[in-house]
Amino acid sequence: MLGDDGKMKQQSKKLKGLYVIVFELDKDQHISIGSLGVLFFKRGLYVYVGSAMNGLVSRIKRHLSRRKRFHWHIDYFSIHGQPIELYIKEKATKKSGGKGKDMSKGERANEEASIANCLSSHFAYVPKFGSSDSSAPSHFFFISNGSGEGLKGQKEGKDMLRQILLSKGFKHICIRGKVLSDVLKDVDELFS
Repeated sequence: MLGDDGKMKQQSKKLKGLYVIVFELDKDQHISIGSLGVLFFKRGLYVYVGSAMNGLVSRIKRHLSRRKRFHWHIDYFSIHGQPIELYIKEKATKKSGGKGKDMSKGERANEEASIANCLSSHFAYVPKFGSSDSSAPSHFFFISNGSGEGLKGQKEGKDMLRQILLSKGFKHICIRGKVLSDVLKDVDELFS
């Protein structure tokens, strides 16, 4: 993914797939989320489900960056939360060794909505967050704040999330405290 010059290799820019980012919000706060308005977020762990038909690595890089033009709901939240975990599921294509044809936009959207719907049955969510073009009620979920709110507690919530995503073929990277270039190197190793 990163060449000797620190830039992403061309081949990695075209990876297709799904991603899930876990953010930690260190204090209760009101955050303006674009068209959703100002919302109150409790201290705790939040999960965002997304996809990219081309440029999975670029999309992840964007969401993990602090400096960006706001476009998606997650852009407004991500500058307040600390990313701590990343799950990625590359879509098999002819070029990546998969059988059959590349996944269509509709198939990707269905799988993304399926993951979001699954998480919505286990975790609290912010209605319409990141889901304007999805059949899911949300793509943004509250796991826990560690004090028993949410799902029993932070550890139980994280363990349940991990179990669900790994069972659906996602790969996991712990990104707490890592600089962006190190996260991108870890992503590169997953797909080497």
